[in-house]
Amino acid sequence: MPRWTSDALCAIAQSCAPARAWSGNRWSPITGDLVTVVCREGEAAITATEVQFHWGWRYSNHLTSAFESEVYAVTPHGWASLYGQLSGTDPALPPVLSLAASNSILEEAEGLVAQISSALLGPRVAECVLCYVHRMITEFGCDCRLRFATHYRDVRAPRATGLERRLGRVGGYCDCEIFLNGYEPRPQYWVPVAGAELDEDEESDFTWPDPLPDCAGVRAGSTQPCSLWWRQQRRW
Repeated sequence: MPRWTSDALCAIAQSCAPARAWSGNRWSPITGDLVTVVCREGEAAITATEVQFHWGWRYSNHLTSAFESEVYAVTPHGWASLYGQLSGTDPALPPVLSLAASNSILEEAEGLVAQISSALLGPRVAECVLCYVHRMITEFGCDCRLRFATHYRDVRAPRATGLERRLGRVGGYCDCEIFLNGYEPRPQYWVPVAGAELDEDEESDFTWPDPLPDCAGVRAGSTQPCSLWWRQQRRW
């Protein structure tokens, strides 16, 4: 990745997101996502063209309040994502016929990416915040912040401004810590550990089911977990 490309991405990040500020005991939180869309000819697959943006972004946004969240390739044959390793044939871009058509095609590409992101990252109907976050980190991983929890809040319950504070009280300072420290499925949903060798007087060890049962559902606007979850039975 040429240095000028990384510098250019740094300038873009700084123009799109404010700088992070030090409040005396911690940095200000990450509040945004930066999505890169590479519109090109060719197959709908991740190539070196998309990978170079990963390395260009590597240290270009670390002083801003945004996180580089995904790189998409959008071509006439479909689309593909770098981090999620997903792809599809629809939506797709029409072939570029002239320079005059490039602006409208770019606008269409932005709309298509918005549709893709909504379909991939949006909560399901009546899905609770914990089932949603667990489903997202299983597919996309945790980036050491409450990325998916706050996205759920912003989409489903924007007035729930105390969500981060409430999750922090149970040790959930990022998406994966919600489940490492705070919540777990209720005991009736746990299953015996597969393949465990036990003596006659030993009881089976139990673990979370994989996959989890379907979300039991919550009312619209709620950020409470559904009946699948309860607080972990230990003190912090």
